[in-house]
Amino acid sequence: SAEIVELNGSVCGDSCVEFFAMFDPEAGPEYFNLEINCCGTFHLGLGEIGPGRKLISQELASRISVVTSIDSETKQPSPDDDGWWAAAKIPFDVLSEFVGKTVKPTSGDQWKVNFFRCGGVIDDQHACWAPIDLPEPDFHHHRFFREIAFG
Repeated sequence: SAEIVELNGSVCGDSCVEFFAMFDPEAGPEYFNLEINCCGTFHLGLGEIGPGRKLISQELASRISVVTSIDSETKQPSPDDDGWWAAAKIPFDVLSEFVGKTVKPTSGDQWKVNFFRCGGVIDDQHACWAPIDLPEPDFHHHRFFREIAFG
């Protein structure tokens, strides 16, 4: 299901996938989170955990490509639903402009990341790639992010 259609809206309440990344783990706790609902509306934030995170501008967001298997702006749940997919292409120059420094990983660079699945009206599903050891799911806790290496 998906109701949010505004850039940087609260897509985490829709059926969505999320990618959180600390692109410079040595520099501190700043990370970005890309959240995409099943219809392709996305939220892209930057900062430390908590309020006051920077959100991507409409101009920069227009240079990001998102496609999904759902061909509509919103989606109501249906008993016939059996899955969906989303793909995003964020050019490194867009990411660099957004974060205010060069982001262009080279072979051997490591980021700390996590991937999530959440939302859904009928079946509020939560899943993550790297386990989160908390009583309730809270995907913003970067201490649970795990390393990935660029080849």
